[in-house]
Amino acid sequence: MTANPHELRRWLIMMAEWSGRKALYRVRADRAVADLAIRVSIIWRYAEQNENGFPVPALRRAMETFETAFDAVTAAELVLVTTGMGLREWVFYTADLDGFIDQFKPLLRGKARAAVTITHCADPTWQYWRQVRQHAKPHGLPSSCMARGSVPRSASRSGW
Repeated sequence: MTANPHELRRWLIMMAEWSGRKALYRVRADRAVADLAIRVSIIWRYAEQNENGFPVPALRRAMETFETAFDAVTAAELVLVTTGMGLREWVFYTADLDGFIDQFKPLLRGKARAAVTITHCADPTWQYWRQVRQHAKPHGLPSSCMARGSVPRSASRSGW
């Protein structure tokens, strides 16, 4: 995601390691003021990775191109980007899931093709963000959705 220098001050960078493989966390330092109670995750799994679990350079560039589409999404706040161990996950919070999807889909036309999975669930206290913000751990953090017993909808979207 392209950010201006003032925007970068609101983010923290954290590294986690698990069995010699690494994950990089870019997490918002503060919570948005708006009432954004729905968490949306966009996950891109990849097999083309280096020995540490990060995407190879060509794939990383494709992911960065894909991420630039998020700049125009005003119906949500991007709060977390995780890269490593075979996946990149973008986590947003929104008050309007349909508005988010309506803004997101058209932005992907002409961008890098990828099979991504999109899930969403209610998370009014930003529990997932708080867990990552406090404990930069490798993937495997318990999902607040699953802890409450709800099942997030997910769909594999090819051609994005």
